[in-house]
Amino acid sequence: MGIREQVGGPSAETPEESVISIERLTASIETEAVCRPLPPDDVKLMARSMQRVDFLAGETVLRVGEAGTHFYVLVSGSVDVLQDGVACHRLACGGTVGAGALTAGHGEPHDVVAREDTIAFRSDGAEFLKIISGNALRTGPENSCLVGRVPLFQFLPTWARGNISDLTPHMEILEAGEFVAQEGRKGFNKLRILKSGKLNYRRKTENCHTLRSFEPGDVVGAGTLLPWRKDCGAAATVEAECRSEILCISHQDLRAALHDDTLLVELVQRTFMVMGLNQVKILSGLSRAHKIHLVKAIEVRDYPPHELIDTGTSSSSVQYAHVFHGSLRSQDANQEMELGNGQIFLAPDWVAACFGKKVPCVGEECPSERGYSKSVSPEVRGNLFAGPTGCKIALLTRGSLTAALADLGVSPIVDDLEDTTELAEGMLLANRIPILRHLSREQVQTVLRSFVPRRYAKGSRVIEQGELGTSLYVVACGVLEVRIGGTAVRTVGRNGSFGDRGLLFEEPRSAAVVVLSDTAVLWCLEKADFVPVLTDDLRSELVKRMELQDTDVELSDLTNIRLIGEGGFGRVSMVQHKKTGLRYALKQVRKTGPQGQRQAQLAIRESEFLAEMDHPFTLQLVKTLDSNNSLYILTDLITGGDLYTAVLHVRRPLTNCEAQFYVGSLLLALEHLHDRDIVYRDLKLENVMLDDRGYIRLIDFGIAKRLDDTGRTFTCVGTPHYMAPEMLQNHGYGTEVDVWALGIMLYILVCRRLPFGHMETDPAQIRNSVLKSDLAFPQKYKDQWGRELIQRLLCRMPAHRLGAGIDGLDEVKQHAYFRLSSGTSLFEMIIRREFMPPIVPEGERYSGSKAPDHGFSIDAARHADVTAHADQAQG
Repeated sequence: MGIREQVGGPSAETPEESVISIERLTASIETEAVCRPLPPDDVKLMARSMQRVDFLAGETVLRVGEAGTHFYVLVSGSVDVLQDGVACHRLACGGTVGAGALTAGHGEPHDVVAREDTIAFRSDGAEFLKIISGNALRTGPENSCLVGRVPLFQFLPTWARGNISDLTPHMEILEAGEFVAQEGRKGFNKLRILKSGKLNYRRKTENCHTLRSFEPGDVVGAGTLLPWRKDCGAAATVEAECRSEILCISHQDLRAALHDDTLLVELVQRTFMVMGLNQVKILSGLSRAHKIHLVKAIEVRDYPPHELIDTGTSSSSVQYAHVFHGSLRSQDANQEMELGNGQIFLAPDWVAACFGKKVPCVGEECPSERGYSKSVSPEVRGNLFAGPTGCKIALLTRGSLTAALADLGVSPIVDDLEDTTELAEGMLLANRIPILRHLSREQVQTVLRSFVPRRYAKGSRVIEQGELGTSLYVVACGVLEVRIGGTAVRTVGRNGSFGDRGLLFEEPRSAAVVVLSDTAVLWCLEKADFVPVLTDDLRSELVKRMELQDTDVELSDLTNIRLIGEGGFGRVSMVQHKKTGLRYALKQVRKTGPQGQRQAQLAIRESEFLAEMDHPFTLQLVKTLDSNNSLYILTDLITGGDLYTAVLHVRRPLTNCEAQFYVGSLLLALEHLHDRDIVYRDLKLENVMLDDRGYIRLIDFGIAKRLDDTGRTFTCVGTPHYMAPEMLQNHGYGTEVDVWALGIMLYILVCRRLPFGHMETDPAQIRNSVLKSDLAFPQKYKDQWGRELIQRLLCRMPAHRLGAGIDGLDEVKQHAYFRLSSGTSLFEMIIRREFMPPIVPEGERYSGSKAPDHGFSIDAARHADVTAHADQAQG
């Protein structure tokens, strides 16, 4: 090997040849994934620092296991990349080698040997890393915020999450068709986080079909960090579907941040567990937080070769197993299968037992003496064994799965269940049936126990048009057709529901429902089992919401009553349906004028969010209407005024009990939004209305936003006094900004002033106060738990803020501040409407009203010492 001149130094080349060399090197450097994010000046600097080096045919360029010391660009000739002495890849002129080992901080995984006489230019490893690190530091804050929000790291203790957030990852950019990893090929031990783009994962054993896709925020390559995978080839091929940006953290940096290899291994195993659960279709309706909750119940176990793992006959039988290492075998009388690394085992009764067990059969011949179909029989479960080399598996037993689903709060607690499918189905029922979303956890559990499964044959009529309705039906499997007057109007499939009006009203069915598929299994809930779980207030609220949903309204059906609100967005009027007499609020947004299109776009986005919201403490959308000049949003009419005005009338700080009610109610509303990855961004007293009973309703979703898979957004928008520090500093943020705003609201309620910038009106001064002023409490406010809660909600470090961790708003709900002396749950009482609101409106109140002021039950006087400010940003 001979080293010659530096590219930009003395040489026999002419000036023109020197320029061409730099241009050629620059073009080659820019093809290296880790160099693509570099600015042009950095690439040219690297090219100018390179030295020529010549290799003879057969000479080793890089040796397996040796630490990386240089980055090479080939300008003539070619090299072979060898794995275990066999050529697996060839690089020709313009190719690059050495970058992977340098950025990963460990030895080369392959030998690289000159296939023929080859000329290359190389950059010193230290200089190469200095340039890469410099660019990483320039883009560090944004990327570090993304890394800190990766769901994987939410398993870590707080100190470790802080260390991870302090890391500065470097970026790699892959073009469509390029590989992160190729099945069987050894690679570099890095943790990769997809920032943008899309990656596809496939295995040869699966006929090269894409098994799954990685989306932004997903972790790639975690398996390379496991000790038993250290010298193994990639388990699958991961290929870029489009241009993709990937943030990379070296094994070395990750170990240094965690201080503990055990913690690192556990972290990587958790990643595999989440990936495994993502492949289980029955869990597709679960949120990411729910899946992470299930991961906490998963055990990792090691088994020696051929050991019997499970016979499937006890409560500790394995329902789910994910193979980490080795192989797992399942055997019964009919078949034998073997699962390898990364593959999933599901017990037959996980999916089939619920529908395979004998249930009453309706509409078909039932020859057995008990009235059950002979064609339905329980699934036979086979034995599980470790493979010939043993195995390491992550598993859920029947007992642990049952307990985990119950802990989620939406699965029924049923002692006589023989399989976990009913639990999973019950959990999803509560999320998908609109009427059940308004019940408390205890109410849902009671209702789900009352569901009865029934099997229907093809052609069976589940309900007849005109008959009195008393039942709700949920489709567990099969397809049904809804007919009005004999004409088909729609079909209902799996997880669909119909008949919910029968639970609240005594009226004839408006349509008939007939089974289209060969068979259908329906879950049935009778009115007699549903009504007793409701309080009178909750039943009235559900009736009101259902009446609004059933209304078919056009603009010509409405008559204007009065103006009830006005602002830069347009005007809100009270309107009434000419025939039914129902009153609504009608928001008019003009599409003309300088800001017309912008305001219309915001109104459309707001209406889309409202259409998705179905919670007792959020505004209810009835319909969106359109005309040539204006867009109209028709909603339910909220008559109790806003919380800001109500608090002013009280003329004193609220007691802890009073503040608990409002903050607890807002937590339930925000939980509904955050479960849908929606950040509200404008939480303040003025955007909280009171209904006629004094319960809250969250309004104005104009600047709310749905987060993408990264869980981050960057727009600085909202009301300055309520905006979190990371938003004011233009850092990436997620739903934790709503937690900060909730802390501001709690402080106002109990201290009767703003915590930061109380007397300020200038946005710059408010920003300075939010970022730098100390949090202080009035001398009169001495509640220990209230002070601690506010301090933790108003933590300026988002990663350490209460409610920003893996358990989300559950962390806030579990705080001692919300404990009641009676031992009952504040949140259960609020959702069941068993809590007497602190402020009950007397009469109706509207911001644009000219009618006499009827006041509030606590105090009717005005005392304006809580300052509000208009929004400072749009969008």
